[in-house]
Amino acid sequence: MKWVNRVTEYLFYLFFASLIFSNTLAQGCAVILIFLWLFRWIATRRFIKSPLDLPVILYLLMRTISCFTSIDMVRSFSELRSVIFFSLIYFAITNFSKTEDDDSVLYRNIAILIYAGAIAALFGIIFFFILHGTVKAQSTAGGITRFAEYSMITLCLSFALAHERRIFPKRFLAFIIIGMLTGGLILAQQRAQWLGIIPVALIIGFKRERWMLGYIMAVSGGLTLFLRTIRSRMQTFSNLLSYTTGRLDIWHGARTLLFKRPILGFGPRTYPVVSPILKNRGTWHSDYIQTYMD
Repeated sequence: MKWVNRVTEYLFYLFFASLIFSNTLAQGCAVILIFLWLFRWIATRRFIKSPLDLPVILYLLMRTISCFTSIDMVRSFSELRSVIFFSLIYFAITNFSKTEDDDSVLYRNIAILIYAGAIAALFGIIFFFILHGTVKAQSTAGGITRFAEYSMITLCLSFALAHERRIFPKRFLAFIIIGMLTGGLILAQQRAQWLGIIPVALIIGFKRERWMLGYIMAVSGGLTLFLRTIRSRMQTFSNLLSYTTGRLDIWHGARTLLFKRPILGFGPRTYPVVSPILKNRGTWHSDYIQTYMD
């Protein structure tokens, strides 16, 4: 099975590197990884357990049940495919990543995520300035929200591991990467991700990365100072209720349906069928409400 382990190692590198650039390539790698894991599992009858196995299985079980109890089963079962896919790739990752040198493999994959995020951020920054700030920064796959979420996650990882030589052999490299990720995140102009980085930055910054925290604040402040679009976006924090892009109406609509099916829910992806208003939005725009309604 050594050849399987070697193939999967490189497939994982490609998978993590392509997540923010190509949905097709990332999904193709994931499908091959799933088949290789199933092949090895059948051949060796070896399954490596991890602490999150039970939550993932319960998640899959509850999503499956919610599809069968849905008011529109055909629509809901399209969600089940993605849930099963997520569960299988999770088990493939946890089973293939268990090697004699776990830390090395882990840090290598984290490094790939971070450097891929930095390249995507650079693309997003160039994209923003080429179009003179008329659009938000984004990558080549997944749209603005996915780009902002990816930038936020990789920025948190970079910030937390700024002193880790297995990620950043030189200190100046950490400053360059973190600066690029910060720029990409700011120019994506997604407020939820802006707020998401704050607790991580403050906790890690005051604990061990004060210089880096100051650097992130300087980059963010500089972009805000010199770009009117960013200043305008920042100003919306002064009155969030006026800039909810219809969310208040969506949540009020959820309140009218709150107790119609309190146990079984309406089923995944049934928002257009259920919602009395704004049917073209597609979701309840709140993970808590979404889970309850499903």
